[in-house]
Amino acid sequence: ERNVLTHAGAVSHQLAEAHAHGQFERYEGERRRLEAEQPSGDFDQAVEAVKRLQAGAAPEQGRRAKAAAKNAVRSSWTKADQDE
Repeated sequence: ERNVLTHAGAVSHQLAEAHAHGQFERYEGERRRLEAEQPSGDFDQAVEAVKRLQAGAAPEQGRRAKAAAKNAVRSSWTKADQDE
């Protein structure tokens, strides 16, 4: 075992805590913003896939996105059959 610090340091505990809390608040705000922008659940992904298909845009190429789009199409077929 070796000693890494040879002195007590120049930053007080309170200052270090304040800095850490500030950094966490910044991180948490960014995480929440990204979470709000991106659909997280399968239903949300399916809704986004249907919106893109209706707008004529190419669907996402990810495996989950493909499955969500396929399920959304199946769901719309089932609903159309029930309406007839």
